[in-house]
Amino acid sequence: MNKKSIGALFKLVIGVAVLIAFIHRVATIVGRRTYNDDMNDVLKSRISNYKGQVIIRLPWGKRSGMSSGPIMFLGNGVHDDDRGRRLVRHEHGHYLEYQELGFFKYLVGIGIPSLVNNIRKTRPYYNQPWEVHADVVAGIERPKEHTVEGVEQGERYYEHLKSSNIFSLIGNVQDFTNHDLSMIEDR
Repeated sequence: MNKKSIGALFKLVIGVAVLIAFIHRVATIVGRRTYNDDMNDVLKSRISNYKGQVIIRLPWGKRSGMSSGPIMFLGNGVHDDDRGRRLVRHEHGHYLEYQELGFFKYLVGIGIPSLVNNIRKTRPYYNQPWEVHADVVAGIERPKEHTVEGVEQGERYYEHLKSSNIFSLIGNVQDFTNHDLSMIEDR
């Protein structure tokens, strides 16, 4: 790569980061104005709000969701049933983590590992430390996936994210996605 292409790539990355930060800021402002905790309304609307988090339903047709900080995306296949309610609460747990960690720590420690392991189809998905912690924060119990050791590891992982600086987390993101959590096991 020459200097021009490196410079162009750097500008693109900065531009995307600024755009995401702007969208997140707008969603945070909108979310604070329309506080809603009626799960029935949330699961029946195209755009809604759940406890300060903006929810947008996308036409991808799956029973899945994703939380990007103050914005939750749900597929059209998410229905008003126990599974749909649990999904909304789980994704809201990620929103609560985002509020405490901030954008960059959330992205590196939760967003990227979650996305990579979802693409890899790592199963069971909800026993990964970042997913277990979101469930715990949201008050969700999954007896088949959550062992006592798994919940403890999720708590240690989250405490590690909170206490680490962003640069050390960036250095460990590949370890997180590969489930090498030795840096938190030594504590």
